Amino acid sequence: KNADITSMASELFGNQKKQTDYITTCLTKAAELKEEATGLFKKSQFADAKAKYTDCLGHAQTIQEALTNEQKATVFELCVPCQMNVAVCSVKLKEYGDGAIFARNVSNALLSWLVVYRMM
Repeated sequence: KNADITSMASELFGNQKKQTDYITTCLTKAAELKEEATGLFKKSQFADAKAKYTDCLGHAQTIQEALTNEQKATVFELCVPCQMNVAVCSVKLKEYGDGAIFARNVSNALLSWLVVYRMM
């Protein structure tokens, strides 16, 4: 019995470490993509910036379910500016539909945050 429990505990903690490593990798990659996108945005390379910001959002969204509250706050701080910048890039590229969608996402995210904050 003890061997089974030890084996299960080892597997569980091993899986938790793998999950933590994966989350850290995704957050690091998302932050790198955001930084690259911001550089492109500042150079008025809006199509490339939009693609990088979108990739950043994709990395952040793949791990959303498994995050702690602190990690969710980090992702929120990372994603809101990306979504806003995708909206701006879209408008600069005359892709108004995308611009409206991403601007609405920012608005909804901020409203959700306010509701959670008020409940605290």
